Amino acid sequence: MEKARERNLTEESVGGKVEDPQGELERSSLPDTLMPGGTDGRTGSQHSADELSDLGLQQRGRERGGQINTWTKRNERMGKEEEMSRWEEGRLKEGETEGKRQNEEGAEKDADVSVVLADTRLTLDVYLGGTAMLSMLYEQVPEQLRRVQFLRLGSEDCDSLQGALTILPLLTQLRSLAIRGCCLQDASGDPLPGLLTSLPTSLSSLSSLTHLDLSFNHISSFPPCLLSLPLLSSLLLSYNLLRSLPPSLGELRSLTFLSLLGNELRTLPASLCQLGALRTLDLSHNQLESLPAEVGWLESLQSLELSHNRLRDLPHTLGAQYPQ
Repeated sequence: MEKARERNLTEESVGGKVEDPQGELERSSLPDTLMPGGTDGRTGSQHSADELSDLGLQQRGRERGGQINTWTKRNERMGKEEEMSRWEEGRLKEGETEGKRQNEEGAEKDADVSVVLADTRLTLDVYLGGTAMLSMLYEQVPEQLRRVQFLRLGSEDCDSLQGALTILPLLTQLRSLAIRGCCLQDASGDPLPGLLTSLPTSLSSLSSLTHLDLSFNHISSFPPCLLSLPLLSSLLLSYNLLRSLPPSLGELRSLTFLSLLGNELRTLPASLCQLGALRTLDLSHNQLESLPAEVGWLESLQSLELSHNRLRDLPHTLGAQYPQ
């Protein structure tokens, strides 16, 4: 059909007439893809309307796409703002939780203080690590701690013990002090040994001290600071590693009770007789082979324990106090 149309047009051209009212010749020389009417037989005016319609759709699509992008960005911004709001709210909640936790810890500490510290009595030898609390309590309630008169410490933990020994000289109102081992048990049920080996000289500041218990430790030498405690009336050094006593032991003129049970004593100083107020003396479970004659001069002595030693005889002065 196209060939016939071209032939007719050619013939008309040869005859001197060129009639192309619909622009068929021009359109026939263009590729189908560039023809205004396309290949579907539609006119140019129809094609332009369709194109305009398509352009309108494309424009609306672009506008809608722009709106979608705007909505997306707005949603993203709102999401970020909401996320920031949640984060700030979380921070506030964390702050409230932290404050609440600190308050609870403070209340727990206060409760702990009330459990171990009753009036002027402080007991820290009933659970492992209790001795470590002495330093902590002094930081929290120093004035209250300075008023303590009765204090019990365990000596099973070396680090805690050293920290406690730095605080003790500051507690000048103390009247009774116990630093004992074997207060606690290990997993097998065996008592934990005390690790105290000596006392700092600064403990001589405890001038009000009347009772001191250092039993179940590893003290091998009599602590010199004890000789500076003028009111000390009861001294327990049971189950340590003492092999001798100082010649100046007689300076403890206020002593009424002295326990040296379970040491490694071989001899006693003659100054022992200067303890004129002594009523009870426990020397059992040592390695004594003899007693000084001066032991019979203890006029206030009411109880003397000498079992489980290496004694073969007793000084005659012991019977001189009790004539038949």
